Amino acid sequence: MTEKQLIEGCRNGERLAQKELYETYSRKMMGVCLRYVSDRETARDLLQDGFVKVFTSMDSYSGLGSFEGWMRKIFVNCALEYLRKSDVLREAADLDNTVELIHPDSSAISDMSAAELMKLVHRSATRRIPGGAEPFCHRRLFA
Repeated sequence: MTEKQLIEGCRNGERLAQKELYETYSRKMMGVCLRYVSDRETARDLLQDGFVKVFTSMDSYSGLGSFEGWMRKIFVNCALEYLRKSDVLREAADLDNTVELIHPDSSAISDMSAAELMKLVHRSATRRIPGGAEPFCHRRLFA
């Protein structure tokens, strides 16, 4: 069947056309789903949901533009809807909560004296890098 025949067959609810459409596009649409979720089982669920929406929304395809692109948009929207519902998009770390990690109340550096800090800086500046490379030395820049 041609793409046009598949579309018409799916619009008429023909099982054979639906099966052929699924077999033609399922691999590509599974790839779309896997770009949004890494779990194969979830991706399979999204694939099934996407095809259900494709079959029930077939009348909304106007015939303008790529049919595959129209389908891809449905699958992307299914994946995004899943991510919104499962709060995956909202579970990103809240920046207000990470301030504690960036600026702890007491840090090792703030507890050190200036002499101890200078000793660490001097020790790291004179330490050889594995492999024989010379460490950076600001004295060489101004010599």
